[in-house]
Amino acid sequence: PRRLVRKLADVIYMKTSGHAIFVIELLNLLIRNSIIAYRPSRKRLYWDINKVMSSAKTSSVASLIISNFNSLQPAVLWTLCIISCFGFKLETSLLRLLRGSSVLPVREGFGLEILVERGFVELSGSVIKFSHDLIQQHVYDKMPSHQRQKLHLDIGTILASKTKLDSAPTYQPIDATMEQLYICDGGDEQNEDSSVSIHSLSGIATTQINKAGPEFISDRSQRNRFAGWNLRAAKESAAKSNFRAALYYCKNGILFIGDVPWIIETRQLSIGLHEGAAFALFALGKWSEVAEYSNAIIDSGSVDFEQSLVAQNILIRSLEAMGHYANTIARGLAVLRGFSFDIP
Repeated sequence: PRRLVRKLADVIYMKTSGHAIFVIELLNLLIRNSIIAYRPSRKRLYWDINKVMSSAKTSSVASLIISNFNSLQPAVLWTLCIISCFGFKLETSLLRLLRGSSVLPVREGFGLEILVERGFVELSGSVIKFSHDLIQQHVYDKMPSHQRQKLHLDIGTILASKTKLDSAPTYQPIDATMEQLYICDGGDEQNEDSSVSIHSLSGIATTQINKAGPEFISDRSQRNRFAGWNLRAAKESAAKSNFRAALYYCKNGILFIGDVPWIIETRQLSIGLHEGAAFALFALGKWSEVAEYSNAIIDSGSVDFEQSLVAQNILIRSLEAMGHYANTIARGLAVLRGFSFDIP
């Protein structure tokens, strides 16, 4: 009767958030541990609700699912590893783009049906997502660090081959919409690395490269190439007013350039990335942080005065936004003197 199982159902729902796979796993666990057991004297299943309430939490149920890894076929497990490299969820179209490549050699099927059936992932329309973040974390962390970085690098380069990331770069200033950002509400204080929202294939490819990291790539030309990808992704994000993502890409691009930002080979690229970071910080209302990136250009000693004007503009605007009017005027006068205006 419903009256006998209502409280049990409420506790199970509370522990599993109603997730069907977790409900099944938790009930199986309770039966295996005899917390739910058949009582001949009562001619029905019986349970101690207090023991049920103190039993496994959702994280433990997720661990039960994780314990089934060894039963997966290698190809299916590899698909799960690939999915984990994209985070908690991804579009199935990304797997189709990887199909037939060195990363995902199979040309038909990804083993998704098995992964869904076993409770590792859920499939909702065109979106694949892990049934629990602990599962994604375990799959991802289970891979050796070098293998994980190599996989990120391979995924990034394969996806990038289907974009224009490697076409001839253009270095027009990233601050084309500066006038629209003169008044900014400052946004929130979330960590920009963890709140990036990416919708373009070029952004997804670049993010995969960033997860591999510059320390994994020793070839200088390759690092400069990936720094250029970050600049392109930053401009694309800024054009969509996603300044948190733009800042993420600019910071990563600067990391790829490393300790030689102002040599001839990387100067224009470095200017673009530092301008982009300064501009994104201004747009996010983080005015006190703008000077770090603007002054890197202005004080480099290798950048012509004309090439520093965008950085000068962003810096002056940030000083004004903070109410540092004396510094704003002083900086403005210094720029005018740079144009050979005779100012006493």
